[in-house]
Amino acid sequence: GLRSEVLESVAGLRSEVLESVAGLRSEVQTADAAFARQSQRNRQIDLAEVFSVSSAVAYLNASIQPEIPLWLRRDWSATPELLATMYGLIRRRRPQTVLDIGSGVTTLIAAYAVKRNGVGHVYSLEHLAEFEEQTLGLLEEHEVEGYVDLTTAPLTHFDLNGQSTQWYSEGLPTPRPIDDKYVEGPRSR
Repeated sequence: GLRSEVLESVAGLRSEVLESVAGLRSEVQTADAAFARQSQRNRQIDLAEVFSVSSAVAYLNASIQPEIPLWLRRDWSATPELLATMYGLIRRRRPQTVLDIGSGVTTLIAAYAVKRNGVGHVYSLEHLAEFEEQTLGLLEEHEVEGYVDLTTAPLTHFDLNGQSTQWYSEGLPTPRPIDDKYVEGPRSR
């Protein structure tokens, strides 16, 4: 009677629960395998990125041979790879005038490059006084401040093709045509 109906019902529920658990177990195993594959890919990407950054930093330190080692990080505006490329271009092109828009580590690397070339000068625009002070401190610490003219020029709003944008409020006096330009600022808003 009733007991056999309850036992049958419990057996049916048990069977359904076991099927659901088996299905969930299979889904978890599939998700675990996908996660393991993605983790492996992420580790490979992370290792490639570490190698790329390390190679760029090693190249710059070996090329520049600074008194104070350069510690470059990817979270700066200019990545170590970009800085290494910029240094190599300035060394090969040997420009008389380098315009660096947005001061910082790019200014330091450009100063080292023109110093090593024995010719050239870096002109840098910065819109924030605090970054100008930091850049000047960095240049002085590395003893390359004589290769750079750093100008603070606040940003101003203007329309460009119907879009509001910001750019430096004043220009940068340069004694001759600009041979190389590097722009890392200001950030658009």
